Amino acid sequence: MKFTTKGASVLLAILVSSTIGGAVVSAADPVTPEEMAKARELTSKGTVTIKDAEDTGGPDTDGKVPDPEKPGKVDPVDPSIVDPNDNKGPIKVESISQLQFGEIQGAAKEIKRMAAPLSVKDAAGAETTRGNIVIFADVRSDVYGYDLQAKMSEQFTSGDNVLAGSTIGFKNIIMTPESGNENTAGSIVKPTFDLGEGTDAQTIVRADKDTKQGKGRYVLEFGQKTDAAEAKGVVGTPVADTDDKSVELTIPNKTASNMAKGNYEAKITWSLVDGPK
Repeated sequence: MKFTTKGASVLLAILVSSTIGGAVVSAADPVTPEEMAKARELTSKGTVTIKDAEDTGGPDTDGKVPDPEKPGKVDPVDPSIVDPNDNKGPIKVESISQLQFGEIQGAAKEIKRMAAPLSVKDAAGAETTRGNIVIFADVRSDVYGYDLQAKMSEQFTSGDNVLAGSTIGFKNIIMTPESGNENTAGSIVKPTFDLGEGTDAQTIVRADKDTKQGKGRYVLEFGQKTDAAEAKGVVGTPVADTDDKSVELTIPNKTASNMAKGNYEAKITWSLVDGPK
């Protein structure tokens, strides 16, 4: 009878145990409060792969441009005045406004003429003006730093006639990040500068590589209609009522007194180039 009792005890031990996942778990093992708490939740994962950008995403197809003086965008009254860059790339000069100096008559002295401001409709649809602009952006992955440069690549020319020695001066410059762009902006290297034929490209804005400056989209504005108090992250000092007093054409006396009639056109090339190593 003692043999039978021992056999029954072994059988009972086998019946109250089971194998889970290769481990033996006894029915007598208690479930801890920690386990019960963990049973109430399960974590899922979200994954995404970041690839090199093929384009900055601008300019907008509706023709609107970021407002350098207030949050939001403005709509140029004459879309042809703002020239978009249709080429694609992750670092790009996206749009520039054309400089309009109007009509000039010959004179026996040096001639100076300011460029007209940019006529726009603000976010509320009201017509107003802004200074002339250059819009650029950098969305490259893991690459930082650049210089924004300007150069007069062609003097004012009409057929065979040239306004020799003429220059274009820029001042009252601010740089405003597009609304929502909270990246660290670059710096304005030259708050005033002159462009003439035959001179080297000049660096106007520099985004530092080491501090990862200049990511996102920015608007460079020459002269302001307002004090830009509503804009965030503005680099430079806004000066109200200078939107029509900040881009100046100068024609020297020798040329001004001997100009042939015609429609003249100069070319200013804006370029984003690698900054200092």
